[in-house]
Amino acid sequence: MEREKRNFAVLVDLENTGGKVDVLRSIIDTVKIKGNVLIGHVYGYSDKFSDLRELLLSNTFRAVPSIRYG
Repeated sequence: MEREKRNFAVLVDLENTGGKVDVLRSIIDTVKIKGNVLIGHVYGYSDKFSDLRELLLSNTFRAVPSIRYG
C-alpha cells in the first residue's frame, strides 16, 4: 500500500545552514521525498541570497532578509 504524500512548510535559517547551496538543496530534497513543499521561507542576511537565487526560485521559496546584529 502506497503512503500518502504530506504537505510541508519549510523554514530555513541561513546562518544555521551556512548559507550554502548544497546544504539547502539537501534539505529540500529530503523533504520532497516525504511530500510537497507548500510554503518555503529562507531567513538570513541579504548578501547570502545571490548564491541561492536559482535554487530558491525553482522551488518557490521566499527569501526574508534579516538585519545583521553585532
